[in-house]
Amino acid sequence: MGIRAPILDGNVKRVLARFTAQEGYPGEPKVAKQLWATAERFTPHSRVNNYTQAMMDLGATLCTRSKPSCLLCPLERSCEAHMLGLETRYPIPKPRKTVPQKRTLMPMLANEDGAILLYRRPSSGLWGGLWSLPELDDFDDLQHLATQHALQLGEHHELPGLIHTFSHFQLSIEPWLVKVRESADHVAEADWLWYNLATPPRLGLAAPVKKLLKRAADVLNAGESS
Repeated sequence: MGIRAPILDGNVKRVLARFTAQEGYPGEPKVAKQLWATAERFTPHSRVNNYTQAMMDLGATLCTRSKPSCLLCPLERSCEAHMLGLETRYPIPKPRKTVPQKRTLMPMLANEDGAILLYRRPSSGLWGGLWSLPELDDFDDLQHLATQHALQLGEHHELPGLIHTFSHFQLSIEPWLVKVRESADHVAEADWLWYNLATPPRLGLAAPVKKLLKRAADVLNAGESS
């Protein structure tokens, strides 16, 4: 006769999740507890071995993960997922991990020689020790950056945005190409330099910065040829 004990392997879990239209990912403790309670409720007091084998076979042959054969299933008329027309919705899949989104504005300040202002990032942290473009929270902060480096702002326009994905977040970059004039008596600050696009120096650059510098070069070259 067998000892009465519920079973909840992958196949049985799928059958019960569809039969009851169980909401929530079965891997979550709360949902798993509900499925165990369902398994306990449906497990008969006699012929337990036959029931257990039938449930496992049902999940393996008819109530399959994709394209379940509902018209051949003996539980068709009582299956809540089938009655709702949502057989493939259940069991609910594991939720995708939400990737945090961050935004930054990267101005590409181009002097009269077509060089772009870069700075070396701190040795620790994101892109540690690499050369990068300045980052601003808002375009209104651009004037402060220009004043810091004794620059006169000229014409500017926004370039197509760039999405860069890290392991723990996604960065949305808004690049602006800004033409500037340098003050003749300004002394360059440490860890800042003008990056010559025509004859670029050998520097360690952050990956998205390489792409943005190429875009800047294309735009500036197109402007010279027009």
